[in-house]
Amino acid sequence: MRKLIATIGLSVLFAAVLAPAAGAKERLLTLYSPRIDSLPYVHDTHQVPLLKAAGGAPKRPGYILGFKEMVLVDSKDPDAKPLPLRKMMVHHFLYWAPGRVDQLPGSCWPNAGFIGGRGEEHPLGRTLKSLPRRSRDRYGIANRMADGSAPDWRLTAMVMNHYKRPKSFYVRTKVWYTTEKRTSVSPVVIGDCAQLANGMSYDVPGGGRRGSNFVDSSEWLSPSVDAANTAGDRIRAAARWLQDNCHRAVSVNDAAEACAMSQRTLLRNFQTYIGASPSEYLQRVRLERACQLLAETSLPADKVARRVGLTNGDRLGKLFRRCMGKSPIEYRAWTRGNADANESTGETTVSAPQQLTLATCDE
Repeated sequence: MRKLIATIGLSVLFAAVLAPAAGAKERLLTLYSPRIDSLPYVHDTHQVPLLKAAGGAPKRPGYILGFKEMVLVDSKDPDAKPLPLRKMMVHHFLYWAPGRVDQLPGSCWPNAGFIGGRGEEHPLGRTLKSLPRRSRDRYGIANRMADGSAPDWRLTAMVMNHYKRPKSFYVRTKVWYTTEKRTSVSPVVIGDCAQLANGMSYDVPGGGRRGSNFVDSSEWLSPSVDAANTAGDRIRAAARWLQDNCHRAVSVNDAAEACAMSQRTLLRNFQTYIGASPSEYLQRVRLERACQLLAETSLPADKVARRVGLTNGDRLGKLFRRCMGKSPIEYRAWTRGNADANESTGETTVSAPQQLTLATCDE
């Protein structure tokens, strides 16, 4: 059970849902709402359809990697400057993709398709800190329906017009997006759920002394054992990240950043949960993959080495002789000799990588 302190009515966490490994391509999409009309000095809450056919939502199913901008503009000119907050105040924007897949339980808005938003704390229409590119290469919010199509979106926009006349405007949204696979994450809205239906009420009870602060608190239970919240969950996520990226030149710090923890925390806990250090574990994964490629393909040692992140055949050879007692070529001949012997006798042998009992082999 976690106790969360909130000074605003809405808090959003992102919890992980397992999905296929990531690619890396992304695009920055610019989306526009239909025209919205607002009367002066009225707190208006607009429920706005964002139709994919009209450029309000992505047309193809994929993954939302992050929001770069959510602003009011007076035209769809790409160079239009955001309307000043002193003239057009934004209380909040809430974005929805009703019916989208991979929604987790435990949210104040269960199965509503919530995907993101902004409030007054983002006066320039940008989040205070965007997800780093490394995280966007790995994670995303699923933007697809159960039938595989892309959903239409919906926008809740609460604004106040401080112009002295009616004003028309558009909401311009810039979103990082990809159609490649990502590990799916889901926004989880937490806090005092009873207040959220009341327009995320921002009134507070009176009676406090001068200069006092009002703090509201609530308790929230992690909705899923797959959520990357506990140390063990994050360490296991780091191990999966190392498996998925073993073909690249990766470091311990890369794995720590991908799983939102410090390198020191990763090093301290990895041995406890996995039984090896991160560098030892990465080496084991690379060795197992190399064994599989040598046994099942005719790729030369240099290509096998590059496919498992070991740069060249010399490095692969040194690793094999130290850990396996054989060169890569000798290992291939050994596995194929066993396969030929089994074929002649009709016996079945477990695949080569499964036969290995890999000792720690420090480079």
